[in-house]
Order: sequence, then C-alpha cells, then structure tokens
Amino acid sequence: MIQLYKMKVESFTIENVTWHNSVGSINPNALNVFNIDISDFIGTIPQLSHILTSEELEKSAKYFKTHDQHRSIISKAILKILVGKLINRLPSQISFFYDKNSKPYLLNSELHFNISHSGNKIVIAFHTKPIGIDVEKIDLEFNFNEILNTVFTPIEIQTILEAKNSFYEFYKFWTRKESFVKALSKGIDDDFIKIPSLDGVHYFESDSIPSYMNWSIQSIPIDGNYVISLSHVLDINNLTINFVKLPLEFIK
Repeated sequence: MIQLYKMKVESFTIENVTWHNSVGSINPNALNVFNIDISDFIGTIPQLSHILTSEELEKSAKYFKTHDQHRSIISKAILKILVGKLINRLPSQISFFYDKNSKPYLLNSELHFNISHSGNKIVIAFHTKPIGIDVEKIDLEFNFNEILNTVFTPIEIQTILEAKNSFYEFYKFWTRKESFVKALSKGIDDDFIKIPSLDGVHYFESDSIPSYMNWSIQSIPIDGNYVISLSHVLDINNLTINFVKLPLEFIK
C-alpha cells in the first residue's frame, strides 16, 4: 500500500501590495520578493554580461528571440547579484546547481530561492526555507478551456468559468499550483490537479515525503495584467514578507 502524506495548504490573495524601491530594504531574515521589469535593464546588458560565465552566455545566445536572450542574461546576472548580497559574496563567486526539475540551488547554503518570468516581468523570491514563485502575464487571447480538465478539479473549473474575470481567475489558480510544485521541487505530474488553488484552508495528499507539513500560497495581482503566486512554509511565528521593485540604480 502506498503511504500518503497530508499537507495543510492555506491560499489567499494579497491586494494593494506596497513595493519598496530601495535595495537597502532587503532584510536577510525576511522572505524577500523582487519584482523586475526587463525593459528597465536592457541598457545594462553589457555590464551584466561580465558577471556571467562563458557557458551561461552561450546558453543565453541560443534563444531565438532577442527578448528571450535579454531576459536570460538579466535574470541570471541579477540573481547572482542578489544572492551575493544575501550571503556576502561577490557575484563572480556564485555558482548555481540544478535539480532534476531545473530548479537552481546553492551548495552548502541555507538560502532558498526561486525565479520565474513572463512577458516583461522577472520575479525572484528568497527565504531560509523552501520557496516557490510563479508569475504569468494575463493573455486575453489564450484559450484556456482546452486544458481546464487536465489541471483543475470540477469545483475549480466552475469557479473559473463563473468568475467576473475568468482570465484572471485562471492565471491565479495556475500560478498557485505552479508555485507550490516549485516549492516542493516537483515537476508537473499527476499530483498537479490535486493541488488546491481555491481560497481557504485545504489538505493535499502526496506520496512524496514533504519537507514541511504546513504551507501558505499567496497571490498578488500586479500592474493590471500580471499575477504572482508565492508558496512558502507556514511559519508559526509572524513572517515578514519584504516586497521590492528593483530599481535601475541597483546595478550602478
């Protein structure tokens, strides 16, 4: 008999988040979330490229679209800079390793981080415990009806279709599930449809041994056409979440 492990998952939306625009507001003891507009950093690509290894630059150059090449360089370089600030190392000293689901991590470090991108956005989250983040640009031309039955339960589908803004509801639910599997270092598998995405407290059973039993999934609408979801361990103490809109001056 397969043993199932039950996890408690609490999901809700945070409206009207205040994004600080100062890197000085980074708190090593908090859960830090960074919001990056790719277009803000296009002019810094030559400078950022010097932070990356030749192998990392080669991987970025393999993207067909210029936007994807720029996004790859900006995201990798800024991630190295932020990690360096949090663990007191130079960006050039930062090396990433990747698990079987391509989630980056550091060797011999208690720092957990996760990164996501969509459209003009890159988002990065850091914490001392497992963390997952996902951002999606709301595409009003995407026919999401084709995949509803493969990733959502009947009650989730009903909630999406009956919502005032079905597109927003779809992307909110999708990012919640995606951020949670990233926090668990899982891929999109048979458990994906079982991950609860409705508001409220739910219980999720998995045959994989979880590192923690209590989780929070928080959704954050941003800029009118994006939604971010953040999955983190539900700490019994008051957890400070620090939201930072990364300014261009960050790398100058």
